[in-house]
Amino acid sequence: MGKAKKRTLRTIITMIMVTAVLIPVYFYITNRINNEEENPSIQKTEIEVLKEKDLELNYPASPREVIKLYSRFLKSLYSDINEEDFNTLAIKIRDLYDNELLGVNPEEEYLNNLSSEIAGHRKNGGKISNYLIEKSDLVQYSEKEGKEYATINASFTIWEKTGLTKTTEKFLLRKDSEGKWRILGWEIIPDIDIETD
Repeated sequence: MGKAKKRTLRTIITMIMVTAVLIPVYFYITNRINNEEENPSIQKTEIEVLKEKDLELNYPASPREVIKLYSRFLKSLYSDINEEDFNTLAIKIRDLYDNELLGVNPEEEYLNNLSSEIAGHRKNGGKISNYLIEKSDLVQYSEKEGKEYATINASFTIWEKTGLTKTTEKFLLRKDSEGKWRILGWEIIPDIDIETD
């Protein structure tokens, strides 16, 4: 074989080898880019997570978990939130309420009262900076007229321009006919130390 034919053969073999390497690399990069476009790894905000929460399928199992979720909603409602998200979360939090509480708080009146209360805190830069919920073994259970009740304490620390304010609340929950613990009401109580899990 002549030198020219050997050079041509080497060139062809080299081009085949380079092509054999470049084609898989091309497909790897293309697939990776397409997968990133289809499944963005952007982390959702707490507000987005709460808006998407399906309480029909994933209702909290215990009184403590109900108050924990309620506190997450409340903290988000006190944050810098647009009106649409505020209304969505404010309505969604009502899914945690007992029918008796819903009956004495019609939706429109409830939204107006909640909006006014939070607006007053926001005027002073108010945000819930922290919340603590009593540990599970401190939940007090009782039964009255065939209905199951639970009480649990939680404290909320609200940061405002004037400083921190701590509010402690005692929640009363009642188990409904589906076995779900619903918030029946709450009251502000003197500040106590909350033992958490």
